[in-house]
Amino acid sequence: MTRFPGAPEPKGLGTPYVESLTGYLQRVANAHALPSSNMFVDELLPAFRDRDLYRGHDRDIVRHHARAMNGAGEHARAAVETLAELTGRGDLASLSFLTVADVGKIASTGIVARGKRWCPRCWADDGNPEDRYERKLWNLSVVDACAAHRVALLERCPGCGLPQPAIASDVRVGVCSLCGRDLVTTPLALRPPGPGSEAARRLWYAEQASALVHAAEAVELLGISKESLDAARRAGLRALADHLERHADREGVAGQVETWSGSVNRPSIEALFSVLWQAGWPVARLFPDAARLARDQ
Repeated sequence: MTRFPGAPEPKGLGTPYVESLTGYLQRVANAHALPSSNMFVDELLPAFRDRDLYRGHDRDIVRHHARAMNGAGEHARAAVETLAELTGRGDLASLSFLTVADVGKIASTGIVARGKRWCPRCWADDGNPEDRYERKLWNLSVVDACAAHRVALLERCPGCGLPQPAIASDVRVGVCSLCGRDLVTTPLALRPPGPGSEAARRLWYAEQASALVHAAEAVELLGISKESLDAARRAGLRALADHLERHADREGVAGQVETWSGSVNRPSIEALFSVLWQAGWPVARLFPDAARLARDQ
């Protein structure tokens, strides 16, 4: 195993805009003048093989495994532990959705988006090209807009029109790995979000995703006990179910929410956000007061 001493500190630590695992790998490779795809194949894939996570029959081996390492399953856990060993850093768990899934009691499947997305305005705000980094939130399946800039996330290069791989051979962040064009371009502004509109939903999902990530990190940072966390989650879900039961057309949804308050059933993130959106119910209400206060501050 190759060592990468002096690895850069992850960007955005302690905020909802922390970078992604694949983005961090790309920056570490860049700091050592290596193609990030080579670093992935040489260092990460062997770790997946050792844990019986390698799927060699996949049509696109790198794409499948790189996408999975940004999620909340065993690929992400293996990636965090392997990169921690490579870099000597112990603060990489927050670059995945492991904490979000564990603390939020959300199913790990379906939590990560199928393709790479980005907000060009965020990259423009980063300043110099070498200061750009990929936000973890862009990989969350329910997020397809940037709440900070109120624009749609992009999924294709404006030059060649092709989607971007999660791990590319080019070591520069924010440059098309296929045609070399800079991906900082004018994004698509969302239409003024009227009540209940699709634009309003997309922005609400993005804002609540940010709140979810921040609350989960606050739980870890503050050392909130599992008992307090479980009690707050059950109380929040029961209050949500009671709220839904007051609407005759949502009694079935209320029953579904009741099943989530148990210790076994975990909702998919899409199902959870869909219900929260219907109810106008902030995700922070499922967390202890201390976590909500930390987020507000």
